[in-house]
Amino acid sequence: MLAVRIPNLLLPLTLTIALSILLGGCAASGKGYDYTQPDRPRFVSADAVATRHTDPESIKIVSYNIKFAERVDEAIQLLQSHAELRDADFIFLQEMDMTGVERIAATLNYNYVYYPTSKHPYHQKNFGNAILSKWPLIEDEKIIFGPSRYVSRQRVTVRARAQLHNQTVDLFNVHMHVKIKPHERARRLQTLIEKSDERSDYVIIAGDFNTYWPRESRYVREALINHRFDFATSEVDWTFRHWIFLNKAYVLDYIFARGFEVLEAGAVEDRSASDHLPIWAELKL
Repeated sequence: MLAVRIPNLLLPLTLTIALSILLGGCAASGKGYDYTQPDRPRFVSADAVATRHTDPESIKIVSYNIKFAERVDEAIQLLQSHAELRDADFIFLQEMDMTGVERIAATLNYNYVYYPTSKHPYHQKNFGNAILSKWPLIEDEKIIFGPSRYVSRQRVTVRARAQLHNQTVDLFNVHMHVKIKPHERARRLQTLIEKSDERSDYVIIAGDFNTYWPRESRYVREALINHRFDFATSEVDWTFRHWIFLNKAYVLDYIFARGFEVLEAGAVEDRSASDHLPIWAELKL
């Protein structure tokens, strides 16, 4: 295949055009709408049999954007077959519909909370974030980030609190907009930081931050590190590729943790189920 080289000066313009095509194509497929109510629609299950019986010394986190929940069976196979992902304490999923959440949770024996953010115009299905847990989830919340000047659809962060015997852990599953200004991205992060400060000594903020530009990645890292979060997946080289970007590699997905010691972290380079890689971290309490 003929390699195509793009001059560095044209990269920002090329990326902007590619994003516009990708997002514009999705919007043109139909009419979607946002779920603007602060507490619904909400889907919760506590049906999974408890598998954690003692106070943990460490926990494993997985974050995975399964593109439009289109290849859920392949995602299940991936989560089962890779030791780094298997039997995680918590799985953060983005771009999910209810059918996909239920199938993954039932197959892998997880409790869950799922808040769709919208009926997506691309496929006319629910589209949102889910937190899957091997531990009881004792409270949850939908944090809405509404449309802005550059985006027509809202996004949400799903927050849940898990009970780990004598400890609680606050979990924030993030899916940021692509086309928002850096200062707006920082303001949204500050909202999550303030909510985490109110809650618990043990906090995990993870998900798809859509940081295509280096300065956006820097804003995210600095904002959280300055508030005592460790950048657990700092050694991950890339998490996303797409043909429309000529398969250029980007880091869009992150795991940050506060109150833990980071033991190991990484990404599984398997794109059989999505254009994103699943990322993981093992954290010591």
